[in-house]
Amino acid sequence: MRFWECKTFLQSFLLIVPVVLGIGFKAGCGNGFFESLDAQGWLQAYEVIDMQINSGQGYASCLDTIGYLAWRESRILESYLNVYRATGDVKWIEKFICQADLVLVHRDDFLRGGGTPTWSNLKYLKRGSRSPRPLLVNNAMILSPLAKFAAMVLGEESLRPYWNVALWYVDKCIETVDYFQSWYITDGTVGYYLIQSEEWTNHPGVNAPHNWNAAMGMVLLALYRATGEERYLKQAAEIARTLKSELRVLENGSYCWYYWFGEGYEEYKSTEDISHGALDVRFAVECYENGIVFDLEDIKRFAMTLKTNLWNGQDFTSSVCGGGRVNPSIADTGILWVSLGRYDREVLNIVKAYITRKDFSDLPEFKWTWYLLAISELIAIEGLSDGNS
Repeated sequence: MRFWECKTFLQSFLLIVPVVLGIGFKAGCGNGFFESLDAQGWLQAYEVIDMQINSGQGYASCLDTIGYLAWRESRILESYLNVYRATGDVKWIEKFICQADLVLVHRDDFLRGGGTPTWSNLKYLKRGSRSPRPLLVNNAMILSPLAKFAAMVLGEESLRPYWNVALWYVDKCIETVDYFQSWYITDGTVGYYLIQSEEWTNHPGVNAPHNWNAAMGMVLLALYRATGEERYLKQAAEIARTLKSELRVLENGSYCWYYWFGEGYEEYKSTEDISHGALDVRFAVECYENGIVFDLEDIKRFAMTLKTNLWNGQDFTSSVCGGGRVNPSIADTGILWVSLGRYDREVLNIVKAYITRKDFSDLPEFKWTWYLLAISELIAIEGLSDGNS
């Protein structure tokens, strides 16, 4: 058992037993999503999946050495906020805090003493690196739910008992954002981050790709809502203008864009993929909802991208520009475009149909948080109506 797998033997055994004995969800060929979870609707399915992940404790006890905090735990935490909004049940607030506090004490300065206010990893560093280092995108992904929690809690009088926690999270988020500010470039209108010019990075000194910038853009928007400080909104708008300037309208009315721009594009000339594009789109939706840069027409164009360029009627393909093949390792991230469903019912129906055709027992663990987050957004959008409809 490798230490970074973040489960004790007993935890792993308890997760395996239900699969073998058929307890908790029904394994078997051809079962639908709700049947495979023994659930009656979206909320119950959500709760079953949440408990399936380390007995409801998520990945908060992990370090971010291989990205578990950035790419798994962050989605769990954000999903708790969505379910709280739908149910009003503060148990989701308290679950959030229990796990978020663990995430924070795994930050380098808490963990190592005297380190930087960042979370370090090894997975995305140059091959041969032996010391974990902080990268923008991982840190932004970890910060995002913390900043969104603070914005939500500080905006609700009923959540006053949690205001001090929210203020602490704000302070910690600002420390990390300020750390990366040294690598932010702007001309006052458009802006973007650079990858640190260090020997351990894969693209030293090159502008970060769209999804890295989008991830931090969502943090900045949440900090603006939490603090009211215009500098965060201004910087988010600059990042948004950079993304928007790279979008191309196709004949079918959809948006097409590349994974990278600027100097980075010269190193990797690939169209954006469905997985990383989900972050770009979530950022654009949040910009629209905060009244900056992107308008409803933009959101409709992104929806058209999903409906016509990525959805083939049965599965999600890879390239946002269309014509891509189905890549089984990332196809399911199409469900993470569900925030567009707030403005396009067809997107919502596609995501619901895709999920309900799945058998959860067939899904590898690395995909579980994709479903947890997508289902939480469905619950937030549609309320607590019967998920089978």
